Amino acid sequence: MNWAFRKGREGSQGGYSVSAANQMGGSDSSIGKIIWRRRGTVIVCAIIGLIAGGLYLLLKQREYTVSSKLIVRQSGSSPADVSQQNGGGGSQRTNELFHATQAQIMRSTPVLALAASVPQSDDMKTFKGVRNKSAYLKKHLEVTAGRQDETITLSLRTPYPEEGVKLLTSVTEAYEARQNKERKDGYGELRQTFLDERNRLEEETAAIERKVTAFRASNPSAQVEDASTAAANRRLDSLSDALTKAELETINRKTEFTATAAAIGISDTATVDSHIPAGMASDADVAALKSEAGDLQRKLNNLKRTYLPSHPSIRQAQERQVELNLQYVGAIKQRWTTALLREGEVRKSLNDESVTASSQRQQINQLRELERSRERVAATSAELDKKLKDISLTVDAGLITTQDLDLPAVDDGNFSPKASTVLPITGLLGLVAGSVLALVRESADPRLVSPAGVRSALGLPVLGAIPMAGGGRSLESFGWIVHADGGTPAAEAFRAARTSLQFALNETATKRVIVTSPEQMAGKSTVASNLAIALAKSGKNVLLVDANLRDPVQHRIFGVSDAVGLVDVLSSGELNERAIRRTTIEHLHVMPAGEVPRNASELLNGSAFSESLEQLSLKYDAIIVDSPATDAADDARIIAAACEGAVLVVRSGSSNRRSAAAARDGLLSVGCRVLGTIVNGHQGLSAAPLSMPMRPSGSDSPRHDKLLGEESSIRDEDSSIEGRSRSI
Repeated sequence: MNWAFRKGREGSQGGYSVSAANQMGGSDSSIGKIIWRRRGTVIVCAIIGLIAGGLYLLLKQREYTVSSKLIVRQSGSSPADVSQQNGGGGSQRTNELFHATQAQIMRSTPVLALAASVPQSDDMKTFKGVRNKSAYLKKHLEVTAGRQDETITLSLRTPYPEEGVKLLTSVTEAYEARQNKERKDGYGELRQTFLDERNRLEEETAAIERKVTAFRASNPSAQVEDASTAAANRRLDSLSDALTKAELETINRKTEFTATAAAIGISDTATVDSHIPAGMASDADVAALKSEAGDLQRKLNNLKRTYLPSHPSIRQAQERQVELNLQYVGAIKQRWTTALLREGEVRKSLNDESVTASSQRQQINQLRELERSRERVAATSAELDKKLKDISLTVDAGLITTQDLDLPAVDDGNFSPKASTVLPITGLLGLVAGSVLALVRESADPRLVSPAGVRSALGLPVLGAIPMAGGGRSLESFGWIVHADGGTPAAEAFRAARTSLQFALNETATKRVIVTSPEQMAGKSTVASNLAIALAKSGKNVLLVDANLRDPVQHRIFGVSDAVGLVDVLSSGELNERAIRRTTIEHLHVMPAGEVPRNASELLNGSAFSESLEQLSLKYDAIIVDSPATDAADDARIIAAACEGAVLVVRSGSSNRRSAAAARDGLLSVGCRVLGTIVNGHQGLSAAPLSMPMRPSGSDSPRHDKLLGEESSIRDEDSSIEGRSRSI
């Protein structure tokens, strides 16, 4: 086997980081391993999530989707017209904007308020406990305009599908009624203005007719005229025609101003007067203002579909729209004022011409003037009748009509919540929450579990990780499992730990090693016995010293007498060969503790202990000292002071970070070199070797070659001794 190691100082303790130990257990601290280790928490959270989803499905009332599809167009247009319009990109865009605007109007508060105000809405379960019906409809109603056709789709989510059908019908009717009412109201004021003017002209015509009849009856000679009066009459005719045109122009301009101001919603005359242009506003100027206002309106509609009403771009566009509207109305009023002035000037010219006429023609001119007035009023009245007909045609042509393409219907398969959607989501949320909780519990758990966690918490190399031994083994049987049952995962793990420890011992020229633990029941005594056996099997002369004078167990593990032991050596101050027992394992001797004394700390603290270990170091290649736990008494630190290195044993899932760190610091405080840790009772290992590191460059020293030779013969030696050891 190609074994190698990497030497590295670990701070002041001078421990050695072995490649095999450093690489083991790295995956044990991965997120996947942590979640698997705490899978119970994850499963419970997933079950809770599923239960919560089930309760939600039981308690949450189902909502169904009621939908309908409409064809919306203005009167006078047809699908053929739309198809012809779609041939051009501009017309297509205009059609899309029109239907997008109508979709927004359907969801507007006035339309929804009108739809929710129907008498039967008070008895609907949909609105039970709802204070604002239009806001409820706006929240649950979706209106979508088709991009390639004239259709608009309405969808309403409601727990009561029958009522949803009625509500969609009410929304459609409310939309059509409101849109047509606004259009009729917009043209109604203009039509009323024309009607009032026509009635006035009819009254004026009747009055003129009466005057003509009366004048002819009283002046029968007024029918005669000569050549001189003919020219005057022609001038009067010309001025009369000019006055007729001026009056019509004044009426048109007045009507235009009244209708425009009403359509825009301007009633403040002073505001309009302040925006009348200084010069004469031509038709081109008015048309330019109207075109700019139209472009700005379309821009504002686009902005409203993109931004909220409070957005600066929308406010700026609205302010500019108000300014353009005032300028536009001001220009129209200026043209009305100009028409009034022109009418007055023509009327004055006609009056002056009449005054300058010959007195002899006064009667004839008076008659002709009456006739001209009658003709002029009749022409004006005819023009007004024509305009009234045009208004009626315009109103009828622009009315909004809707046609049901798909009547409101309930989609029985489209409802919420669904078990197929809710349960996977809540289950997944439970898994995520359980995984997070598992990671939190892992990070908050003070226990040391994995080799990677031990190495991270203590900053020490992990020499080995011993798996749990099954089969209900006793202390005695597990104490030398590496010899008695060498094919088990635990035996393989002890041999791997032996290899790591052997590298450290040879590189640091260390012979005296204390094996201790942060707390009792960590399994340090069985670790010490198995390490001693494994080292002895590698050909080294090993002495296992049971320095746990308060609760010794090594004599039980190896089945030797404890009549004479370490206590006797410490009491007499002399090294007694009788205190050392030979074992059935070649190269391994044991010094039991002897009788349990009352003053264990005083005996260990004397010079006899350290002197005895130094003398024994001359005879043995390695001395493994089993000591009490660091939390039991101060014996471990006393023993560590007489040793050159220490191995700290922690039990997976039992030892905690604080006590392990305190044990490490206690060993370092007496100048003992901590060689590394061994994780006992770890559940994440298999029977295979933990690592097979590569041999680094510069490691071909005689000592390293010796280690390689020793290691290559270990398994053969273990196999040959296996049969002889079964009798113990």
